[in-house]
Amino acid sequence: GAGAGAGAGAGAATAVAQEWEVTAAALGLPSLSDWLQQQVPGWFCEGLRELICFHDSSRPKEATVLTPTLSRVLLRPFALLKLPPMFHDMFEKQLARECEACSQTPASPALCLLCGAIVCTTGCRVADSVKLHARRCNNGTAVLIILKGRFASAVLVIRGESRCEWPSLYLDDHGEEDVGLHRGRPLALQPDRVTRLTQLLATHTLDYDPHVIRASEVERRRHLLAEMRMMGIDIGAF
Repeated sequence: GAGAGAGAGAGAATAVAQEWEVTAAALGLPSLSDWLQQQVPGWFCEGLRELICFHDSSRPKEATVLTPTLSRVLLRPFALLKLPPMFHDMFEKQLARECEACSQTPASPALCLLCGAIVCTTGCRVADSVKLHARRCNNGTAVLIILKGRFASAVLVIRGESRCEWPSLYLDDHGEEDVGLHRGRPLALQPDRVTRLTQLLATHTLDYDPHVIRASEVERRRHLLAEMRMMGIDIGAF
C-alpha cells in the first residue's frame, strides 16, 4: 500500500514536470532546471532536493537534478544558539573571545544568540557596535546575553534604534535571577524561557511582548523629556 502510494506520487510529480516542459517549450520559456539554476539560490535547491528524496525514498539523491549547489543547507526550524546548561560554563568558554567589531577583548561582552558572535556592550572602539551587529546579523533585530559586568546574565534585545532588557535565561535554585552575579549562586538554563524567546523571534511578535513594550514606553518618555529640555520647556511637572 505504502509502496503503491509512493509510486503514484512520484508518477504524478513526473507528469507535472513533463507538462511544464511542454508548456515552456510552446511559450518559449526556459526549462524547469534552467529556471531553477538561474533564479533560485543553490542552498534552496539543496534543501528542496533533500525534501523530495525524503518523501520519495525510491529516488536516489544524485538523480534528483535541480541545480549545482552552492552550499549544503538543510531545511530546519528556527532555533537560537544552543546554550550550556550552566551559566558559568558559557562564561568560561566565551570570556577570552574578541569583539567582532573592534577585535579587542571586551570588558562587558555579549554573546549573540542568533549567530554566536561576541560584541562589546560598553567601551567599544567602534561606535554603536551592538546596533551595527544587529543590522548585519538580522536586519536590525538581535538578542544577546551579557556575559560579564553589572548586567551579566541579562538578555539584551535590540530592535532598530531601541534596546531593552528581557528576563534572564538562567535562574538560581530558588528560581530567581541574579543579574550582575552578585549572589554568586550557580545559574541554570531555563528551557521554558528559551522556548518563549524563540517563539517571539520566529513569529515576529517581539514588539508585542510586555517586557519590550514597557521598555519602549520608558525610552520614548526619556527621549521626549530630553527634547523638552532642549526646547527650554519646564519639565518639573513631568
